[in-house]
Amino acid sequence: MILNDQVQVTYDTLDGINWTNGDWNQNLEHFHRTAPVGYYFKRSYHSDLLDAAPSGCIVLPLGLNYQVSPPYVPTPLSPYHSFGRFARNLWLSRRLLNTNGQIFSENEFLAGPQLSGEDRVLLYTRLWDPDGRDVATQIQHDERLKMNAMRINLISVCKQEFGKQFTGGIQSDSYSRTQVPADSLLPWSATQKQAYLETVKRHSICIATTGLHGSIGWSFAEYVAASRAVVTESLLFGVGANFNRGDNYLEFTDSHSLVETINYLLTDRARVVQMMEANRRYYWSFLRPDALVLNTLIQALGLSDERPIENR
Repeated sequence: MILNDQVQVTYDTLDGINWTNGDWNQNLEHFHRTAPVGYYFKRSYHSDLLDAAPSGCIVLPLGLNYQVSPPYVPTPLSPYHSFGRFARNLWLSRRLLNTNGQIFSENEFLAGPQLSGEDRVLLYTRLWDPDGRDVATQIQHDERLKMNAMRINLISVCKQEFGKQFTGGIQSDSYSRTQVPADSLLPWSATQKQAYLETVKRHSICIATTGLHGSIGWSFAEYVAASRAVVTESLLFGVGANFNRGDNYLEFTDSHSLVETINYLLTDRARVVQMMEANRRYYWSFLRPDALVLNTLIQALGLSDERPIENR
């Protein structure tokens, strides 16, 4: 995108440092060779990108991301046809075009930072087939094995430690059904997006796990949009200066530290509320789709009080 016929802006929402099938350093070399000049906003932002960026490329964190749709969606129908006009409505589009799994407006993610009754803990997750068709390297194969083992362990430990206060499980598919017992699999109805979003809003503390290529998963942003308290695996990638560990989220490294962190929150409701409030404020200032884009444009046009991060 070109602003004012002179400022080039690029948005990169790719998982991780993952443009090629090479390792970390090989991908940084690829970035050095191919990155465009101008402002480069990277979803999976890492400080290594600053040194790898070519001259004239200013790398900045894009922030969290998740899949959200506008209130109206395009359809293949003519806008002059009455059916076409009605079908552009989000609610009708889901039903008429059978797109219920993909189309969700901003408002459907949102909730206030209220607590109700006993605090509850949530972790819905999935497994990735290490031998799937999209696995191209041994590194990717091993990454998925490690990720799956962590997720299976977290579900098992949380069920044991928190009992009825915990809601969680693993999405059922042909691969996961060969890896975990049936009582660890989530029913199909629970994993449908609309049901899942409502479930998030009924839980004070939500657990996020590391995504493919070390990325921050979409569920993390969904938790923030719903003003939840977030406990996450240690983040490899940065979000930006306004999203801080301790204020917006807490980290864990294994099942033991996860249990400790959740117990800390369960015994301090005021801390849970503080984190919920912090995430509500962050959403409206930085994560809401229009705010996210606006902030990048402000940086690119040099209108911010803070100067852009220059490459070293």
